Amino acid sequence: MAASETTVLPSPPIVRITPPSGWWAIPFGELWEYRELIYFFVWRDIKIRYKQTAIGAAWAVLQPFLTMLIFSLFFGALAHIPSQGLPYPIFYYSALLPWMYFAASLQNATNTIVENQRVITKVYFPRLALPISAVLSGLVDFAISFLMFVAMMAYYHIHPTLAVLWMPVFLLMAVLTALGMGLWLSALNAIYQPQAARDFATTRLIRSDVAGVAGALSYRLEPEIAPGMKQVVVGAELEYLRSFDGLGFSRFNGDALSFGPTFYLHFNDTLFIAGAFSTQIAGRAVGDPNLLDLIHFSRNKAKLTVGIDF
Repeated sequence: MAASETTVLPSPPIVRITPPSGWWAIPFGELWEYRELIYFFVWRDIKIRYKQTAIGAAWAVLQPFLTMLIFSLFFGALAHIPSQGLPYPIFYYSALLPWMYFAASLQNATNTIVENQRVITKVYFPRLALPISAVLSGLVDFAISFLMFVAMMAYYHIHPTLAVLWMPVFLLMAVLTALGMGLWLSALNAIYQPQAARDFATTRLIRSDVAGVAGALSYRLEPEIAPGMKQVVVGAELEYLRSFDGLGFSRFNGDALSFGPTFYLHFNDTLFIAGAFSTQIAGRAVGDPNLLDLIHFSRNKAKLTVGIDF
């Protein structure tokens, strides 16, 4: 009777996740090994982003284009702010392109850890892959918006100079800045200060989290434009908020994107007034077919601050 043979299977590799020993501990080699996963995350973000919008990729053009129209109307046609000899649409759209990319990439990188918490707790991969993919996926929106900018330059018969060769350098700076800040904010997002309220009808304590990112683009007016004022700053603010159940981001409830003007008036050395008004322009509550999340967030918000320096 022949003796049975026993096959010994190799043991699976064991990966121990430990805190880094220093500030500069980026696993470049490990990220390169998981480069295909990063590509998959980027492709997934792009598909989800365009699938959830009714107009698809056109949203990447409409965001900076509509903001450019607002700036051209208020700061150009009404306030007559100098544009250095350029048409107002070109002047403002060229500044909004990198800013919109930076704000959106920072927002996506901040929320990506929370959004993928179920994947993180089940499968091992470099955690840096998530913020990196969130920042890289925004380059697709930037490329689509940039094509619109090229069409606008052709319409106004503006020819680029040799300074356009610096564009890849500044774009790389925007990518690295958004990624660097996004890494910090994505980690802090897990310990964001929660909110708690008591429902007096049922005496039930309701706990929820609200996490978000806000960015503003402001312009300081020259003294001759605003006489009698020490300093006048006007601008626009874009704010993105997400609502969760529980104190640990247990369940996603909905999100909201708000946009509106801001101002800051400094009358003299002591008195100043600051204010902002924003309107929810996009959002979605879980289980609600409406285009705005009016269950967890307000449609309009106004803030006014009167301060005295002493």
